[in-house]
Amino acid sequence: MAQIVIVDQEQPKETKPPKEQGVVSPPAGEFILRSSVEEAMGLESKEDKHRYQDKVDTLIEYVRTQTKEMSPEAIKWVIRSLELKLGTPLFSEKRINYVAQYAWLCMETDRLEKEKEKFLGGWK
Repeated sequence: MAQIVIVDQEQPKETKPPKEQGVVSPPAGEFILRSSVEEAMGLESKEDKHRYQDKVDTLIEYVRTQTKEMSPEAIKWVIRSLELKLGTPLFSEKRINYVAQYAWLCMETDRLEKEKEKFLGGWK
């Protein structure tokens, strides 16, 4: 059976609240982080970005341990200061390999120090 609708009276409409605009979602933040590291290391072509993806991931982890500010300028500054500390790589070695290896060693050293402190239990 058909329902009877009274035309003179307005029916309440269900309205959804509007979505907030201008909020940066985490994937966009990750994109900014990745692109800033790639730009700081001079990776421009898609092939280079794909080839050194694991090295970029290592540098992203290093940046997260060094700063809480995730602006492109702060990210590039962390990478540049690491490069200045290391100096130039050997003649045949790629810059990204050299910097990423040192960043990995720094993070592993910190992780191992924390593990050692667990065993000592504050007796250091």
